[in-house]
Amino acid sequence: MSVLTLDIGNSRAKYAFHSTTGEILEHGYLGRLDAGLVELSDLVKGLHSRFGYELESIVYSSVKNYSIDWYGQGFADYQPVEIKSLMNQLPFVVDIQFPETLGSDRLAGVMGCMFLLDKGLESETRVESIENDTQVESLRSQTVVDFLMIDAGTCVTYDYFLAQSKAYVGGAISPGLKLRYKAMADNTDALPMLSVPAERVDEDRNTIAEDRNSDSKDESIEMELKDIGRHTVEAMDSGVLVGFVDEISCRIDRFKEKFVDSQVFLTGGDSDFLGKRLKSGIFVEPMLLHYGLFYADQFKK
Repeated sequence: MSVLTLDIGNSRAKYAFHSTTGEILEHGYLGRLDAGLVELSDLVKGLHSRFGYELESIVYSSVKNYSIDWYGQGFADYQPVEIKSLMNQLPFVVDIQFPETLGSDRLAGVMGCMFLLDKGLESETRVESIENDTQVESLRSQTVVDFLMIDAGTCVTYDYFLAQSKAYVGGAISPGLKLRYKAMADNTDALPMLSVPAERVDEDRNTIAEDRNSDSKDESIEMELKDIGRHTVEAMDSGVLVGFVDEISCRIDRFKEKFVDSQVFLTGGDSDFLGKRLKSGIFVEPMLLHYGLFYADQFKK
């Protein structure tokens, strides 16, 4: 049997099909969610022929404020559940004011960190299927370390977990890269709207490939960070990019000073850019939320 996980973010939705042991069989992005559900329905129908699995359940997180028409697309038999509705069944305490306001994506991220810690921080991680209540209680009592989870997407979220109390204790939210550029462009007359580094690097790689009449891109091209900008665009990049890296580095340093034997996880659309510019010892996993959603399914009663 397979589990479908769906991470519905501010700018796009991402799906993943998992085997019964957690391995990601297939993943991708959807366009508009209503049209995307039609696409997902087709993918589900072909799941057995592609991988030999039948879909058993669906777990999702969403930052959108609208309901999803699962019934209209024939998904009702799989009993889709948002991770937020499983909050009281998950193996940690949400120790914040107004826990009902906590985003389901942040719950998924914390579960993803616990999943990877339980399995030794391996990418393409596998987990044994949980078959009975005794195994569930065993997982609930496992010792984990203090950790900080950083999700660098439309917004950057920082989420803190303390092992001693097995509790999520809160975090912070700040604008992501695109929002920082957009704020300057939208609120001034002179500053242009710049694309984020990944988009500009891809454009440069495509241009070079076209000049060479080649289908292959030069993966060695990277954006250089400069403390001092020599013109407007460089100055904006310095303010946004260097400031972005410095902000996150400072958060990590303060966390590590207080919790020495701890772990830092990084995910989100800008995790690749950050992962190359932050100190070593940080675990980067783009599929972190999907592993967390899969893991949450194991605790579903």
